[in-house]
Amino acid sequence: MTEENQFALQICTPDRLLFSGNVEEITAPGTDGVFGVLAGHTNFVTPLRSGEVFYYHEGQTHYVAVRGGFAEVTPTQVTIMADVAEKAEEIRADEVKKAQEKAEKAMAGVPMEDPGYKDLETKLGWEETRLLVCDRVKGN
Repeated sequence: MTEENQFALQICTPDRLLFSGNVEEITAPGTDGVFGVLAGHTNFVTPLRSGEVFYYHEGQTHYVAVRGGFAEVTPTQVTIMADVAEKAEEIRADEVKKAQEKAEKAMAGVPMEDPGYKDLETKLGWEETRLLVCDRVKGN
């Protein structure tokens, strides 16, 4: 890829910067659906939902699990400001599977009409996202 086909990407949370560099492409989970960005993309800002972000940097695909936040896109830069984010290589599948089991057991005892059910469902969805991202690079 030539430099003209690249753009700046920053992925951060309130606590840390996960990535900053030039990339060829990024795909992220907006609230209106998954979106992809190449260099020269039109400006937009969108809220993010829990999901998988992946980007191409120096010929390799990198994966990040994100939960909440928003993305700002310009023709030369994308900034992902997530509430929570983890790189695939930071996620431990065994811990995620335990958290999934715990959320599933908790959900089994709560009626869908209960206000706490939605929180448990969100927690389970986040753990599923983390496991998906982890599996992308570890083959678990």
